[in-house]
Amino acid sequence: MGYLSGLVLLLGMLPHPLGKTQLAQRLVRGLAEVGYRAVHVKPIALLDAYRDWLHLREYGLVAGEAVSARELLGAREPAELLNPVAMLTVPVSAKAFYDYSVPRSFFVYQADEARRLVAVRIASPDAGGVKSLALVNPVLLERGLSLMGREEVLGLLKRVDTFEEVRDRAQVLSRANTLAASAVKRCLEHLSERYRVLVVEGYSDGAWPPGSLEVRPAAVLAVAPGQVVAYDPGKFVAVVGASAGVRGNVRLEDVAGFIHPEAYFRLPPPGLGEARGGGAGVVVDYVLAKLEL
Repeated sequence: MGYLSGLVLLLGMLPHPLGKTQLAQRLVRGLAEVGYRAVHVKPIALLDAYRDWLHLREYGLVAGEAVSARELLGAREPAELLNPVAMLTVPVSAKAFYDYSVPRSFFVYQADEARRLVAVRIASPDAGGVKSLALVNPVLLERGLSLMGREEVLGLLKRVDTFEEVRDRAQVLSRANTLAASAVKRCLEHLSERYRVLVVEGYSDGAWPPGSLEVRPAAVLAVAPGQVVAYDPGKFVAVVGASAGVRGNVRLEDVAGFIHPEAYFRLPPPGLGEARGGGAGVVVDYVLAKLEL
Protein backbone atom coordinates (compact mmCIF):
# COMPACT_ATOMS: atom_id res chain seq x y z
CA MET A 1 0.00 0.00 0.00
CA GLY A 2 2.87 2.35 -0.71
CA TYR A 3 0.64 4.44 -2.98
CA LEU A 4 -0.83 5.96 0.19
CA SER A 5 2.20 8.26 0.47
CA GLY A 6 -0.15 11.19 0.95
CA LEU A 7 -1.75 9.79 4.08
CA VAL A 8 -2.05 12.15 7.05
CA LEU A 9 -3.16 10.55 10.32
CA LEU A 10 -5.09 12.78 12.71
CA LEU A 11 -5.46 11.06 16.07
CA GLY A 12 -6.91 11.85 19.47
CA MET A 13 -4.71 11.67 22.56
CA LEU A 14 -7.80 11.35 24.77
CA PRO A 15 -11.10 9.48 24.29
CA HIS A 16 -13.40 12.53 24.24
CA PRO A 17 -14.03 15.23 21.57
CA LEU A 18 -10.90 17.32 21.01
CA GLY A 19 -11.49 19.21 17.77
CA LYS A 20 -9.99 16.61 15.41
CA THR A 21 -12.74 17.14 12.85
CA GLN A 22 -12.26 20.92 12.72
CA LEU A 23 -8.52 20.48 12.28
CA ALA A 24 -9.04 17.86 9.55
CA GLN A 25 -11.31 20.23 7.64
CA ARG A 26 -8.77 23.04 8.03
CA LEU A 27 -6.04 20.77 6.68
CA VAL A 28 -8.12 19.81 3.64
CA ARG A 29 -8.83 23.48 2.87
CA GLY A 30 -5.22 24.52 3.45
CA LEU A 31 -3.87 21.78 1.21
CA ALA A 32 -6.38 22.65 -1.51
CA GLU A 33 -5.20 26.26 -1.46
CA VAL A 34 -1.73 25.17 -2.61
CA GLY A 35 -2.93 22.66 -5.19
CA TYR A 36 -3.19 19.40 -3.26
CA ARG A 37 -6.43 17.49 -3.88
CA ALA A 38 -7.27 16.25 -0.40
CA VAL A 39 -10.21 14.53 1.29
CA HIS A 40 -11.28 14.04 4.89
CA VAL A 41 -11.85 10.38 5.80
CA LYS A 42 -13.40 9.04 9.01
CA PRO A 43 -12.86 5.25 8.84
CA ILE A 44 -14.84 4.45 12.00
CA ALA A 45 -17.62 6.42 13.68
CA LEU A 46 -20.12 5.93 16.48
CA LEU A 47 -23.62 7.41 16.32
CA ASP A 48 -26.42 7.23 18.86
CA ALA A 49 -30.06 6.79 17.89
CA TYR A 50 -31.16 9.43 20.42
CA ARG A 51 -28.34 11.97 20.27
CA ASP A 52 -28.04 11.86 16.47
CA TRP A 53 -31.71 11.23 15.64
CA LEU A 54 -32.22 14.07 13.15
CA HIS A 55 -28.95 13.33 11.34
CA LEU A 56 -29.79 9.61 11.14
CA ARG A 57 -33.27 10.31 9.79
CA GLU A 58 -31.85 12.45 6.98
CA TYR A 59 -28.60 10.70 6.07
CA GLY A 60 -28.75 7.21 7.57
CA LEU A 61 -25.99 5.53 9.54
CA VAL A 62 -23.03 7.56 8.33
CA ALA A 63 -20.75 9.97 10.18
CA GLY A 64 -21.52 13.67 10.12
CA GLU A 65 -17.85 14.20 9.21
CA ALA A 66 -18.40 12.28 5.97
CA VAL A 67 -21.49 14.33 5.15
CA SER A 68 -19.53 17.54 5.80
CA ALA A 69 -16.71 16.31 3.56
CA ARG A 70 -19.25 16.21 0.73
CA GLU A 71 -21.32 19.29 1.53
CA LEU A 72 -18.61 21.65 2.80
CA LEU A 73 -15.37 20.35 1.31
CA GLY A 74 -16.56 19.22 -2.12
CA ALA A 75 -15.89 15.47 -1.98
CA ARG A 76 -17.91 13.63 -4.63
CA GLU A 77 -17.71 10.06 -3.34
CA PRO A 78 -20.66 8.50 -1.49
CA ALA A 79 -20.47 9.41 2.19
CA GLU A 80 -20.24 5.72 3.12
CA LEU A 81 -16.86 5.46 1.36
CA LEU A 82 -15.58 8.36 3.46
CA ASN A 83 -16.88 6.56 6.56
CA PRO A 84 -16.72 2.82 5.79
CA VAL A 85 -17.61 1.65 9.32
CA ALA A 86 -20.40 3.22 11.40
CA MET A 87 -21.75 1.86 14.68
CA LEU A 88 -25.17 2.60 16.18
CA THR A 89 -26.03 2.62 19.87
CA VAL A 90 -29.41 3.14 21.54
CA PRO A 91 -30.31 4.65 24.93
CA VAL A 92 -31.61 2.15 27.46
CA SER A 93 -34.85 2.54 29.41
CA ALA A 94 -34.60 3.26 33.13
CA LYS A 95 -38.19 2.03 33.57
CA ALA A 96 -37.36 -1.33 32.01
CA PHE A 97 -34.50 -1.95 34.41
CA TYR A 98 -36.66 -0.96 37.40
CA ASP A 99 -39.39 -3.29 36.11
CA TYR A 100 -36.83 -6.12 35.97
CA SER A 101 -35.73 -5.19 39.53
CA VAL A 102 -32.15 -4.51 38.41
CA PRO A 103 -31.93 -0.69 38.49
CA ARG A 104 -28.14 -0.67 38.93
CA SER A 105 -27.77 -2.41 35.59
CA PHE A 106 -29.19 0.70 33.94
CA PHE A 107 -26.02 2.58 34.87
CA VAL A 108 -23.82 -0.29 33.68
CA TYR A 109 -25.49 -0.39 30.27
CA GLN A 110 -25.68 3.36 29.82
CA ALA A 111 -21.96 3.73 30.60
CA ASP A 112 -20.90 0.93 28.22
CA GLU A 113 -21.30 1.67 24.51
CA ALA A 114 -20.63 -1.96 23.56
CA ARG A 115 -23.65 -3.12 25.60
CA ARG A 116 -25.88 -0.59 23.79
CA LEU A 117 -24.59 -1.43 20.31
CA VAL A 118 -27.42 -2.59 18.03
CA ALA A 119 -26.00 -2.20 14.51
CA VAL A 120 -22.76 -1.86 12.57
CA ARG A 121 -22.83 -0.67 8.95
CA ILE A 122 -19.81 -1.66 6.85
CA ALA A 123 -19.29 -0.30 3.32
CA SER A 124 -16.87 -1.05 0.49
CA PRO A 125 -16.44 0.34 -3.03
CA ASP A 126 -18.38 -1.54 -5.68
CA ALA A 127 -18.77 -1.30 -9.44
CA GLY A 128 -22.05 0.51 -8.87
CA GLY A 129 -20.57 2.93 -6.33
CA VAL A 130 -20.83 1.43 -2.85
CA LYS A 131 -22.00 -1.81 -1.27
CA SER A 132 -23.14 -1.84 2.37
CA LEU A 133 -23.75 -4.58 4.91
CA ALA A 134 -25.43 -4.04 8.28
CA LEU A 135 -24.83 -6.37 11.23
CA VAL A 136 -27.85 -6.08 13.52
CA ASN A 137 -28.19 -7.33 17.10
CA PRO A 138 -31.91 -6.99 17.98
CA VAL A 139 -31.77 -8.57 21.46
CA LEU A 140 -31.73 -5.28 23.38
CA LEU A 141 -34.63 -4.01 21.28
CA GLU A 142 -36.74 -7.17 21.57
CA ARG A 143 -36.39 -7.34 25.34
CA GLY A 144 -37.75 -3.84 25.71
CA LEU A 145 -34.56 -2.56 27.34
CA SER A 146 -34.16 0.23 24.79
CA LEU A 147 -36.19 3.41 24.46
CA MET A 148 -36.53 2.50 20.78
CA GLY A 149 -38.07 -0.48 19.02
CA ARG A 150 -36.72 -2.78 16.34
CA GLU A 151 -38.57 -1.23 13.38
CA GLU A 152 -37.71 2.27 14.53
CA VAL A 153 -34.00 1.43 14.54
CA LEU A 154 -34.10 -0.48 11.26
CA GLY A 155 -35.69 2.59 9.68
CA LEU A 156 -32.46 4.49 10.37
CA LEU A 157 -30.37 2.05 8.32
CA LYS A 158 -30.69 3.67 4.91
CA ARG A 159 -28.81 2.59 1.76
CA VAL A 160 -27.96 -0.85 3.15
CA ASP A 161 -27.87 -3.73 0.64
CA THR A 162 -27.67 -6.68 3.04
CA PHE A 163 -28.79 -7.21 6.63
CA GLU A 164 -27.19 -9.89 8.79
CA GLU A 165 -28.70 -10.66 12.20
CA VAL A 166 -26.22 -11.59 14.93
CA ARG A 167 -27.80 -12.13 18.33
CA ASP A 168 -24.63 -12.31 20.43
CA ARG A 169 -22.82 -9.09 21.38
CA ALA A 170 -19.36 -10.65 21.36
CA GLN A 171 -19.97 -12.19 17.95
CA VAL A 172 -21.17 -8.86 16.55
CA LEU A 173 -17.94 -7.19 17.67
CA SER A 174 -15.78 -10.04 16.40
CA ARG A 175 -17.44 -10.17 12.98
CA ALA A 176 -17.44 -6.38 12.69
CA ASN A 177 -13.70 -6.23 13.45
CA THR A 178 -12.99 -8.85 10.79
CA LEU A 179 -15.05 -7.13 8.09
CA ALA A 180 -14.01 -3.60 9.06
CA ALA A 181 -10.30 -4.14 8.43
CA SER A 182 -10.92 -5.18 4.82
CA ALA A 183 -13.52 -2.46 4.23
CA VAL A 184 -11.29 0.34 5.51
CA LYS A 185 -8.37 -0.91 3.42
CA ARG A 186 -10.48 -1.08 0.25
CA CYS A 187 -11.95 2.39 0.80
CA LEU A 188 -8.52 3.95 1.38
CA GLU A 189 -7.21 2.25 -1.76
CA HIS A 190 -10.20 3.54 -3.74
CA LEU A 191 -9.84 7.10 -2.45
CA SER A 192 -6.07 7.15 -2.95
CA GLU A 193 -6.65 6.74 -6.68
CA ARG A 194 -8.70 9.95 -6.71
CA TYR A 195 -6.97 12.21 -4.18
CA ARG A 196 -3.37 13.23 -3.60
CA VAL A 197 -3.82 13.42 0.18
CA LEU A 198 -6.10 11.52 2.55
CA VAL A 199 -6.59 13.20 5.93
CA VAL A 200 -7.65 10.23 8.05
CA GLU A 201 -9.32 11.05 11.36
CA GLY A 202 -9.10 8.40 14.06
CA TYR A 203 -11.91 7.20 16.30
CA SER A 204 -11.67 8.24 19.95
CA ASP A 205 -8.06 7.74 21.15
CA GLY A 206 -7.23 4.88 18.79
CA ALA A 207 -3.67 4.95 17.48
CA TRP A 208 -4.15 3.34 14.07
CA PRO A 209 -7.28 4.17 12.03
CA PRO A 210 -6.04 2.72 8.69
CA GLY A 211 -6.28 -0.83 10.05
CA SER A 212 -3.48 -2.35 7.93
CA LEU A 213 0.04 -1.84 9.26
CA GLU A 214 1.30 -1.93 5.66
CA VAL A 215 0.29 1.73 5.36
CA ARG A 216 3.11 4.29 5.60
CA PRO A 217 1.74 7.75 6.49
CA ALA A 218 3.43 10.98 5.49
CA ALA A 219 2.50 12.69 8.76
CA VAL A 220 1.14 11.63 12.16
CA LEU A 221 -0.64 14.27 14.26
CA ALA A 222 -2.22 13.74 17.67
CA VAL A 223 -4.68 16.27 19.09
CA ALA A 224 -5.11 17.22 22.74
CA PRO A 225 -6.89 20.27 24.23
CA GLY A 226 -5.20 23.38 22.81
CA GLN A 227 -2.36 21.54 21.10
CA VAL A 228 -1.19 19.18 18.38
CA VAL A 229 1.67 16.72 18.85
CA ALA A 230 3.54 15.46 15.76
CA TYR A 231 5.35 12.13 15.62
CA ASP A 232 7.91 10.79 13.17
CA PRO A 233 5.78 8.57 10.88
CA GLY A 234 8.28 5.73 10.51
CA LYS A 235 8.96 5.46 14.23
CA PHE A 236 5.26 5.71 15.01
CA VAL A 237 4.40 2.82 12.68
CA ALA A 238 7.11 0.68 14.28
CA VAL A 239 5.88 1.38 17.81
CA VAL A 240 2.23 0.75 16.92
CA GLY A 241 3.19 -2.47 15.14
CA ALA A 242 5.06 -3.75 18.18
CA SER A 243 2.20 -2.78 20.50
CA ALA A 244 -0.48 -4.30 18.26
CA GLY A 245 1.24 -7.67 18.49
CA VAL A 246 0.75 -7.59 22.26
CA ARG A 247 -2.44 -5.60 22.88
CA GLY A 248 -4.59 -5.83 19.74
CA ASN A 249 -6.43 -2.48 19.62
CA VAL A 250 -3.84 0.19 20.41
CA ARG A 251 -4.56 3.57 21.99
CA LEU A 252 -2.35 6.66 21.92
CA GLU A 253 -1.74 6.26 25.63
CA ASP A 254 -0.31 2.78 25.01
CA VAL A 255 2.45 4.03 22.70
CA ALA A 256 3.12 7.55 24.00
CA GLY A 257 5.88 6.38 26.33
CA PHE A 258 7.82 4.66 23.55
CA ILE A 259 8.22 7.51 21.06
CA HIS A 260 9.24 11.13 21.51
CA PRO A 261 7.36 13.77 19.46
CA GLU A 262 9.24 15.65 16.78
CA ALA A 263 7.11 18.81 16.99
CA TYR A 264 4.45 20.56 19.10
CA PHE A 265 1.88 23.16 18.01
CA ARG A 266 -0.44 25.36 20.03
CA LEU A 267 -4.08 25.81 19.00
CA PRO A 268 -6.17 28.82 20.03
CA PRO A 269 -9.40 28.32 21.99
CA PRO A 270 -12.44 27.52 19.82
CA GLY A 271 -13.84 30.59 18.07
CA LEU A 272 -10.74 32.72 18.63
CA GLY A 273 -9.33 32.27 15.14
CA GLU A 274 -5.67 31.99 14.19
CA ALA A 275 -4.29 35.28 15.44
CA ARG A 276 -0.58 35.97 15.95
CA GLY A 277 0.55 33.56 13.25
CA GLY A 278 -0.29 30.39 15.18
CA GLY A 279 -3.08 27.89 15.08
CA ALA A 280 -3.93 25.38 12.39
CA GLY A 281 -2.09 27.34 9.70
CA VAL A 282 1.23 26.30 11.22
CA VAL A 283 0.06 22.68 11.25
CA VAL A 284 -0.83 22.96 7.55
CA ASP A 285 2.70 24.23 6.83
CA TYR A 286 4.17 21.30 8.77
CA VAL A 287 2.09 18.79 6.80
CA LEU A 288 3.06 20.41 3.50
CA ALA A 289 6.73 20.06 4.41
CA LYS A 290 6.23 16.37 5.20
CA LEU A 291 4.37 15.76 1.93
CA GLU A 292 7.15 17.39 -0.09
CA LEU A 293 9.97 15.32 1.41
